[in-house]
Amino acid sequence: MLWCLRVSVGAFLFCSCFEQRPCATIGDAFYSLDPLLELYTPLNTENTHCSDQTIYFRNAAKKRTPWALQMLDASSKVPSSLLAGNVVDLGNFDQCLAVRSDASDAHLHVVGKYCLIKAIFNQTWSENQEVSLRDLSEAWTWSVCIPAACSGEDLTHHLKLSLNGIAQQVHEVHCTSGTDNVGSSATSLLMICFILTSAFSVFVATWIEWKSIKIPHQLTKSVVASFSLRTNGKILLNNSPPGRMIDSLQGIRVISTLTILAFHRAIYFVIVPSINHADVPRKLTHNVLELLVLNGTLAVDVFFFMGGTVLAYGFIKERKAQLPFSFFKHVMYRYLRITPAYLFVILVYIMIFYDLGSGPIWDLFVGPQRQNCLDNWWTNMLYINNYWNNSEFKSCLGYTWYLGADMQFYVVAPLFLFALLKYRKCGIFLIVITCFASSAYSFWVTYIKDYPWTFTIDYSVLKRSRFQMELYFPAHARLPPFLIGLLFGYLLDHYRKEKMKMHLWSRVIGWITAMIFMTSVPYGLTYFYWYGSGPLLSALYAALHRPLFVLSVAWIIFNCDQGYAGPVNSFLSHQSFQVLSRLTFCFYLVHCTCMHYDLGTKRSAIYFSYFNMFQAVASDVIILLPCAAAVSLILEHPFIHLNKLIFKKRSGKVAQSEHPVNTTKSAWVITPELDQASTHTNISTTTLVSSAWTLS
Repeated sequence: MLWCLRVSVGAFLFCSCFEQRPCATIGDAFYSLDPLLELYTPLNTENTHCSDQTIYFRNAAKKRTPWALQMLDASSKVPSSLLAGNVVDLGNFDQCLAVRSDASDAHLHVVGKYCLIKAIFNQTWSENQEVSLRDLSEAWTWSVCIPAACSGEDLTHHLKLSLNGIAQQVHEVHCTSGTDNVGSSATSLLMICFILTSAFSVFVATWIEWKSIKIPHQLTKSVVASFSLRTNGKILLNNSPPGRMIDSLQGIRVISTLTILAFHRAIYFVIVPSINHADVPRKLTHNVLELLVLNGTLAVDVFFFMGGTVLAYGFIKERKAQLPFSFFKHVMYRYLRITPAYLFVILVYIMIFYDLGSGPIWDLFVGPQRQNCLDNWWTNMLYINNYWNNSEFKSCLGYTWYLGADMQFYVVAPLFLFALLKYRKCGIFLIVITCFASSAYSFWVTYIKDYPWTFTIDYSVLKRSRFQMELYFPAHARLPPFLIGLLFGYLLDHYRKEKMKMHLWSRVIGWITAMIFMTSVPYGLTYFYWYGSGPLLSALYAALHRPLFVLSVAWIIFNCDQGYAGPVNSFLSHQSFQVLSRLTFCFYLVHCTCMHYDLGTKRSAIYFSYFNMFQAVASDVIILLPCAAAVSLILEHPFIHLNKLIFKKRSGKVAQSEHPVNTTKSAWVITPELDQASTHTNISTTTLVSSAWTLS
């Protein structure tokens, strides 16, 4: 029935538009659009100003006045590829907003207003009903250019009368006039001043260091040096000597970040208007490489796992050195370590980002995100955004739910680590039973509520939101990878000095098992997408796939650390990954803003193909790397150093342990005056765990 509806509506408009005589000139072509002119001019309104301007516009169009033809031409016509799902026609946004009439009477001076209208042809659909991607193809969205004196309500009222019997529902998506958002707002100017001030501070600090200007006070010297582009640039670009850290983490970190980027880009390809929109879900779910991309959520679990590993490894080293532990400093160091850059991105989104672009669907994506950040930014700063207002329709920069969960893991980690150190068996039991409880929760909720096996792209919008709020965002549902990381960090510390001896067959069986887990978890989705699944199978997959996947990653890292991985270790530990891995935190912070801008400024439907998708990912990487480097050098690295100055301890073992396994060439040690502190073998939790955000 769906194709019949599409053909019926298309035939209605097609016949209406082209029933006139053949066109001899371009001007004559607009005679064929006269029926469309009748459809798109809202005369059935009580708004006299609107009706006066509409009549003036209609008469000018019939006289073939250029500005009126420009206005009519900017509206949507019958799009091609209706049967392929091209049910979104965006018209010509810029042409509509550029319309200015030549009327001398101010009352009749017409300015273009661009409106998006959605018509629903399925009689059983309602706004509160769960709608899948397949159902969305039954809604046709198109643009109409009307006089700015008219409102969206005037247009929808007129269209409801004109399309009576064809469209069951007609409603305004949003309207934008040529007089909206003119000039920069005060908040934008304030943010620009802040950015310029920060850049100037970095320039001054760099100039002072470059000229070797003497600063008598050591603390002042350290503060100035922390903003120096020269110092921070060396730290960013230099490589640490092999073996001074868990080298293989660098490559896994970069690969996981790129996987998350590709996953989010795939999601945006589902959202963006495309001429083959109906075919996008099938293309994404029936291609081996795309299925790997759609499992980008597993890369998040890898980050949780690596964060737990680094935290446990550093924590145990510090306790062995008999260093005092302060829970307040443990939490505050972490908070001050990651919040400045995080807050900066939120402020950019609130204060300036909205004014940087425009487009037919700009207000549909960037506008609501900005409003969400205005309403809920405080949940991000308290790192509770994965619980409070965590709906995708309310959350501020929804992808940052990970930061909230990671902070919560960091807060509760000492409980497990102290238990592991003081009562090893009890600590292991506590971690195992907590993993089991978290997995059981995922199993039960998935089974009872008939949720999908994991985050998928082809199921109801409302159910996806509920799934995210109950199973995807909450920390208690994502605990197993982090807890496995804590145990793995304990294991790495135990075998760091004395390598584990493994027989050849043990290694072969281990690698085969790890590869089975690593491939069957993502590619097992092929079965679900192609054949579907019952609630029991979905629940089992939901409970087990994340722990099994990170266990296979743990096997790879352990073999790399023990010297059994050969070329795998050489690749993952390559020095080029060290530089890129230091940018992963800032890269993660800014990556979705690039996609929001790209999506919001689209002027027309695209064609989805595998090549276009990976071309978009490559473009994202090229654009985001300089942005991430700028945020890292201007904000992240300076505040890392200031954070260390705040929490610096100057006595005995504590002072010696601040700069552990890494030298000042490491991304984790940025204190410029401690270049000689490269031989210490102890490791500080506050220093090493600051790297966990490099892992995030």
